[in-house]
Amino acid sequence: MNVSPSLRAFGVLVLIAAVITALQLGFGLVVILRFLQILFLVAIAYVLFVLWRRNREDIAMWSRRSRAPSGSTTMSAMFWTSRTS
Repeated sequence: MNVSPSLRAFGVLVLIAAVITALQLGFGLVVILRFLQILFLVAIAYVLFVLWRRNREDIAMWSRRSRAPSGSTTMSAMFWTSRTS
């Protein structure tokens, strides 16, 4: 049987939603989603750290005024996403 990947993915999502609804796993879903939010923020922090490590010599040559927005923007974005949830 040749089913398109989009239809198969939609079917998997419907199946997962049906299982969560049938077994009343709403709280477990909330816990899993919170864990995924934290994991996503850690992944962003790791990527930014790797980018900083690779380019720290170049970043060190920037003026202090140019370096300040990159760090503060990152930190404020992470704070904002954690506060809006």
